[in-house]
Amino acid sequence: MLNVNYSSKILDLVAIGIISDVMDLRDYETRELITLGFNDIENPFIAAFVEKQSYSLKGELTPEGVSFYIAPYINATVRMGS
Repeated sequence: MLNVNYSSKILDLVAIGIISDVMDLRDYETRELITLGFNDIENPFIAAFVEKQSYSLKGELTPEGVSFYIAPYINATVRMGS
């Protein structure tokens, strides 16, 4: 309707949201959204987390790594409210 395409710019947030929400990763479309999101991280907040947790992630961004080393920090930040 507005002739804009923002969806490709937020795939990193989609991937983090899918993993943080503990969605079923056996579905092909879900796995593809995660792969696309991990391949192009544009959000500076997420990029900073990935950089800071690079030792724990062992240099590879995986759903398991995100669920253990990134999602809990995002959850804690949101729950604190500041």
